[in-house]
Amino acid sequence: GARSVFFTVQSAVADAAALTDKVFSFVDGAAAKLVSEMTQEAFSAFVEGLVTSKLQKDKTLGAEAGRHWDEIAEGEYKYDREELDVAALRGLTLDFVKDLYARVIKVGGAARRPLTAVVYATGQQGAKTLPEGTELIADARTFRKSRPVIIVPKAAPPPLAKRA
Repeated sequence: GARSVFFTVQSAVADAAALTDKVFSFVDGAAAKLVSEMTQEAFSAFVEGLVTSKLQKDKTLGAEAGRHWDEIAEGEYKYDREELDVAALRGLTLDFVKDLYARVIKVGGAARRPLTAVVYATGQQGAKTLPEGTELIADARTFRKSRPVIIVPKAAPPPLAKRA
């Protein structure tokens, strides 16, 4: 399932602070309007479109193998992930999505935890001023060591088939 919402933006003319402000403005403006004005019919059509997309068969053997290897690499072993996702999608309600937006995505939401990562081109100077509420992480290793460790349990691998 989804654990986050992310936006990837870049500009040759605007700095990181301006881009961050634009993304936050979008989340609090256009996205808020989309969520608040969405009808049940539009929501149902959107969900069914996602279901149709999820249930499409892999187009190549390589795509299928890649999907299975992703499960192995992540230690999840949910080879029926598409069906699980479809069941979760069909269980969604418009009220749940509106509440989720208000709590997690909306600027000022109680459970909102934005993380902004900025990458500069070689030789380009970093931002002189940081957006409000921003913490500059100059050394990723030191930052990681300062944070609490969160252990995410992995699923057990499926049992190996016994040979006859």
